Amino acid sequence: MASSALLTANGVVIGGGAGTAPSTISTGLSGQVLQSGGTGTQTWSTPTYPSISGSAGQILRSNGTNNIYSTSAFADTYAASSILYSSGANNVTGLATGNNGVLITDAGGVPSISSTLPDAVQYNITKLGTIGSGIWNGLIVGLAYGGTNTDLNSSIAVGDLLTGTATGFTRLADVATGNVLISGGSGAAPAYGKV
Repeated sequence: MASSALLTANGVVIGGGAGTAPSTISTGLSGQVLQSGGTGTQTWSTPTYPSISGSAGQILRSNGTNNIYSTSAFADTYAASSILYSSGANNVTGLATGNNGVLITDAGGVPSISSTLPDAVQYNITKLGTIGSGIWNGLIVGLAYGGTNTDLNSSIAVGDLLTGTATGFTRLADVATGNVLISGGSGAAPAYGKV
């Protein structure tokens, strides 16, 4: 090198082109990193960076001004289809997946994947709407809803009839041959009897 300029202030020496003297740029702020300018002059980054590694599981993130390590810790790997959630203060873990399931929480708010809705959720389903397709059935349908309030497979006999009451329906059992159904009058239930 034929000659060099005397450095009069702290700086970074930048190599010059062929046949030119080295040049300097001013020092950056603490935590800034030197970035290439391509064919131009190198510059210091605007945000600052940590000078040491964070704790295990922390990640580098922006706080809006500078890049710092997160308080939360993350696992090194997660299984396929995992859902990330906080399993404790500042700890992010993967929630194991399940086939044909939905995301639920228990009484303590802990999430999991299940194919069955919790009772508290089922009891809160207040509106089904009109069933427009499929086959609707139920083992026991209450009297107030037009059912027999019993298991039809075991409690209904051949010949039994349903008769209306003030609260719904009731089962009128069949009787011996020769009896007929006789009205009990307005507001009264009918009954079988001889004519």
